[in-house]
Amino acid sequence: MSIKHLFQKLAKPSMAALLAGSLVFSGGLAQAEPDEPPPVPDISDVYKHKEASDSKDPVAALLILGLDTSGSMTDEEMAIEFQSTAYAVNTELFRNLIKYKSGEKSIALTVIDFDDSAQVRLGWVDIRGDEINDKPYKDCDSVQDIAEKALCLKDSSVTPDKLDRIANEIANLSRRGRGGTQIATAMDLAQQMFLAAPWKPLERRVLDIFGDGTSGYVPVEISRDELTALGVTINGFAIANEVSSLDGWYKQYVRSQEIIRGPDGIYSQEGQVWVVARDMKRSGNSKELKNVFYEEVAKGMRQKLSVEYAGVFEYFRALARLDMKPDFPLPEGLKPPAPKQG
Repeated sequence: MSIKHLFQKLAKPSMAALLAGSLVFSGGLAQAEPDEPPPVPDISDVYKHKEASDSKDPVAALLILGLDTSGSMTDEEMAIEFQSTAYAVNTELFRNLIKYKSGEKSIALTVIDFDDSAQVRLGWVDIRGDEINDKPYKDCDSVQDIAEKALCLKDSSVTPDKLDRIANEIANLSRRGRGGTQIATAMDLAQQMFLAAPWKPLERRVLDIFGDGTSGYVPVEISRDELTALGVTINGFAIANEVSSLDGWYKQYVRSQEIIRGPDGIYSQEGQVWVVARDMKRSGNSKELKNVFYEEVAKGMRQKLSVEYAGVFEYFRALARLDMKPDFPLPEGLKPPAPKQG
């Protein structure tokens, strides 16, 4: 480790110092023992969402969604980011993966956002396969056309469930900040949240970093490597409408680079980067252009969350069950299952 990196690591706040303060992460005291593993924080109710169950049973995966709210994101792009995330976690495909995947039918997720600080926007909440419907709920009462109303009812569950309520909350999140893009702050808060999670993951821990620009003066490599050492897979979601090479930067600096077994046996994996809206310039108030932008971001998020929760094989199994096709080609590091012979 270089002298520069050693100084940067010593300057990072301890988990205990973080838990003693606010959920907004922007800096703190030096660690006395930088080579010691971070202490496991006490679980506080502030880290759990009101919809979280009291179950102590483990979940298949822990998923943290880190959303960029920096000044480079316009209000419109910010709204699309929240709405696309809400859509992705509440599609029929994602529900199908939770309810019918092989093995543990559950996931726990939390949402944080970041600019030059990071903050929890939706605390940890577990979603079990037996407590959600096959399809999201739609308000069909306002549909006047009889044929359209029939289609709406066909694609809707009878009543809203936990996942509907969580998605609605994500879609209606307000903008918090407009500062610089400091991805390291999101990674450091994510480390805190993984350690404070109320449920043990059986398969994986995943951090998603969504953004439309490169990070600022705080290097991300140290924070990335600390998360990897805990068994966290870090994936990127690059909205490359303004920085066309953003996915390359995410691959080099943001995604996890190695397969490492964490202290509790969960392995990190080599992270993947999804890229959407490359060079998709949006000028004026063209409704069609906005819709195309939203559709690409939303579909990209749906595929990304589905693959990283259940894996490529389960993703393609779910597509077959629902008679659906992939939204996009998979990132180059992921391959679809080989076709059956004979």
